[in-house]
Amino acid sequence: MKSLNRVELIGHLGGDPNMRYSQKGDAVASFSIATSDSWTDQQTGQKREKTEWHRLVAFGKMAEIIGQYCRSGHRLWIEGKLETSKYTDPEGITRYSTQIIVNDLIFLNSADKNQGNGQQQRPAIQSRPPQPPQNNDYGDAYAAASGGTMRDSGGTNQQDCGDFDDDIPF
Repeated sequence: MKSLNRVELIGHLGGDPNMRYSQKGDAVASFSIATSDSWTDQQTGQKREKTEWHRLVAFGKMAEIIGQYCRSGHRLWIEGKLETSKYTDPEGITRYSTQIIVNDLIFLNSADKNQGNGQQQRPAIQSRPPQPPQNNDYGDAYAAASGGTMRDSGGTNQQDCGDFDDDIPF
């Protein structure tokens, strides 16, 4: 039976990415993303919030793009997979470290207001071989993965509804 190892996050970058390079010269970007969950406490009625920090790593062209375009506080959509490493610390204790390996990303910040035309340049990302287009809400992710130019998340995704019946009972 097949299994699934997939993570999707929308959050804010906790700091500028840490860039380094492998012995072969491949880029490696390490960074963290904060996600928050909020709720109302049933007993006190006060709004509560909990923030989770996630460690992420990107390799190759994806790492280069993250290093070039991502800064502390930027809002990102990330898709990746969990990977756990086992190592022995200096005291001889076996430790485990889990991180997210980034496959795709979408920049969710609005266009930079300081630029004259109000448009922010978006990098083309080629993180895996092109795939046939799919009609789903992840069109930007497909564009990013297939080397297309990413667009702002504020773009509209209009579909032709044809001769849609307006008589909806609710």
